[in-house]
Amino acid sequence: MVAATICSFQMHKIIARHSKWWYLSRMDKKTQTWLTIAENDLEFAEQILQNKQRPPYSLHFCHQAVEKILKATIQYGTGKVPPRTHNLEILLQLIQKELPPDKMDALVKLAPHYLGTRYPDDLAKFHQQYSEEFVQSRLEETKELFAWIKNHWLT
Repeated sequence: MVAATICSFQMHKIIARHSKWWYLSRMDKKTQTWLTIAENDLEFAEQILQNKQRPPYSLHFCHQAVEKILKATIQYGTGKVPPRTHNLEILLQLIQKELPPDKMDALVKLAPHYLGTRYPDDLAKFHQQYSEEFVQSRLEETKELFAWIKNHWLT
């Protein structure tokens, strides 16, 4: 019996390293949905930047990806539907876990760009502020933050 349990544990460990399916199979449908949408938003943020037509809008989807993976984490941990808020720091408080300092820094830097991409006061200033290099930097930080949350809080 012990050998079967160890083999089963080792098999799950192998699957976890190599398959997205394993992650999703352990989650309820609502958590799976939040995670899938979050991954789609992050992928879309990358596509926007690659197309080089409107790089600033990539930040909006970076924010959306982080917002939704935080909501997936809330759903996963509590079984409750997350609140309707775009405030990343409020969502993080509801999770009641701490991010490492570099990941927290990435979250704090990303937070103001949700409104910045939706409600720009001055369109020229908006495009100057969100240069391709600036957006690329935030995208890379977002990808690292996203992966950290997924690997540490959704497994």
